[in-house]
Amino acid sequence: MTSIRVDDLLNENQRLKEVVKKLESELTFLKNHPTIVRGLKGEILICKLTNGMQTRYSERFDVVLPNKIKIEVKNSQLHTPSKKAASLRWNWDKPLGSFDKGKDYHLLILMGDKDLRYPEQYQDDSPYVFFALPYPNVEYFMDPGKTHGGMISLSTHFKGLRSKRSKLLLEYMVPEQEISTLMESA
Repeated sequence: MTSIRVDDLLNENQRLKEVVKKLESELTFLKNHPTIVRGLKGEILICKLTNGMQTRYSERFDVVLPNKIKIEVKNSQLHTPSKKAASLRWNWDKPLGSFDKGKDYHLLILMGDKDLRYPEQYQDDSPYVFFALPYPNVEYFMDPGKTHGGMISLSTHFKGLRSKRSKLLLEYMVPEQEISTLMESA
């Protein structure tokens, strides 16, 4: 009876070693690809807020809602545009997809870490700021640039915004608690 228990423990130990090896490999991958982790974080939060389901990695949208509305989620950390810049900015890459693979969605959710130096400009106490853009409006807000698939950028200090496009983007800001109701009318 003791030898059976030892064999069971040895087998379990081997199985756990294989699980640890797999998890270490996944962790290494995620450490080497922080933008994937950031994107997943945004997608998971939007799923939670909307009762949506996350799609496969290579799908043309990130979240599908029970009412079949398709959502693309872009999540940005705070970026320093230059060494001399006093303000920070959010950058959301490829909102319409890459040149070789476009996106297919109804609503784009831009999510960014809040710049805590300006708490008065946000609509709630969430650690994130959200902008909800209907698909037909996305291209208007994109910067013409050399990045493959373009980008949307916005300074985190709203009072310093000068371009009409940046000021207009603020009209699409929504508090976190309204994300779920917003999806009903998309």
